[in-house]
Amino acid sequence: MKALVWSLCLVLLACWTAVMALAAQAMRWIAQGLASGNIQDFASGAAQWPAPAGLPAWIDPQWVQMIQSALVSLLSVFAQWSPQLSSIASWLVPLVWVAWAMGLVLLLSLSGVAHWLIGRLRQPPPLAA
Repeated sequence: MKALVWSLCLVLLACWTAVMALAAQAMRWIAQGLASGNIQDFASGAAQWPAPAGLPAWIDPQWVQMIQSALVSLLSVFAQWSPQLSSIASWLVPLVWVAWAMGLVLLLSLSGVAHWLIGRLRQPPPLAA
């Protein structure tokens, strides 16, 4: 049972690390986009993206247009604030790894507690004299 706890811990740790590595890469991409000023080009390109062909079967096309216009307006706000945000964005990647470390400590702590509890449950009863 203890091996199962630690195996599950390793699987969850691998998934957590992969998610945080992707998040760090995305933050790095966002920081580069903000620093280069390409956000405005991206916003104008996003306004012209066509909706996928199978999407109207699942979502109302007006909702897609509404989401698309919200994305364009959000990106234009980012474009206006890009000089200030680019200095902040350089801190995002280290913050992602700090969050990863906090998750690692939490996961290892929970696994250690589970390991301890399993050991306590399986102790034999004391022998009567």
